Amino acid sequence: MAKTILYHGSYCIVQKPNLSLCNMDKDFGQGFYLTTSRSQAEKFVSTSIKKAIARKIVPSSYCRGFINKFEFDNIENLSCHIFQNADASWLHCVAAHRKRGCIKGEFEKTNGVSKHKRALIA
Repeated sequence: MAKTILYHGSYCIVQKPNLSLCNMDKDFGQGFYLTTSRSQAEKFVSTSIKKAIARKIVPSSYCRGFINKFEFDNIENLSCHIFQNADASWLHCVAAHRKRGCIKGEFEKTNGVSKHKRALIA
């Protein structure tokens, strides 16, 4: 079985994700966000740096970012809803999560899954 490689762009190196440090006001709720796209992770680095500066986690002169790479042997055991594109279905899911749990239709089946087992991949 092929390994799945996922990336996380950040202002810091992340060796082991800690969900308690993750912001609750993200598009899909509190979680550690990963992408299959290295370029998408690279684009997120500057956003991560800006947020870390705003929260005074790093000094205002901070300009160093990192692409964290994670390899998984078996993502089939995760509860996933995979969005192939950022289309109307994806937008509906983002909007529903931004309304704090107002999930309707096909996404109700993922709502009851514990946050640490849920994976939403865009």
